Amino acid sequence: MKKYIGLLLAVVIIGEASAATDCAMAPDCKELGYINEVSECDATKGMVKCPFDEQAVFCREYRTADCLVGAILYSDGKCYNSFNSNYNVPEGVVPIGVVLDEVNRLAAALKDAPGTYTQVEAIDYCANDKTGGVTWMLPTKEELVLLFDKDNQFKKSSLYSILESSERYWSSTQKTSSQSWTVYRGTAGTRSKTYSCKSRCITSF
Repeated sequence: MKKYIGLLLAVVIIGEASAATDCAMAPDCKELGYINEVSECDATKGMVKCPFDEQAVFCREYRTADCLVGAILYSDGKCYNSFNSNYNVPEGVVPIGVVLDEVNRLAAALKDAPGTYTQVEAIDYCANDKTGGVTWMLPTKEELVLLFDKDNQFKKSSLYSILESSERYWSSTQKTSSQSWTVYRGTAGTRSKTYSCKSRCITSF
């Protein structure tokens, strides 16, 4: 009888130990490197799911967002989902602009060129700007008017610096041999090409 009681106690003790092991707290998936959500991954490239939480994953390749008006453009020519989250963007890729025209694939720089320029100087500044490794240019009159129209929408992003309401901006559009178009608070007007104005470059993507 004592032999059977001993065996029974051993089974109970082993069972309790097993139950205690089963109830141990699962590791934190983010600490294990599963730092993404399913929606952030490119489904065609796949993902690795955390064994303890299937909603926590590691993206094999990040899912890009649609480059619609107001989206932030990055230096690799893509717009990323949740652009304010650094972990969601490939290493070395930086924000460079905001999408101004999704049809013609134009984006405006996130901030003004420093200082003021004559029109020729403004054109040269944009042409020599190396930000993001892309080609920049001074916007046309129509593109600049559009930028003023979208300015309030764009300021929702903490990455975008709004246009200065007290300043006139150069466009690349010429009216005569001595005058070109500027835009002030959304309204176009002409000035001598030697007049000093602010400028905001644009790029195509």
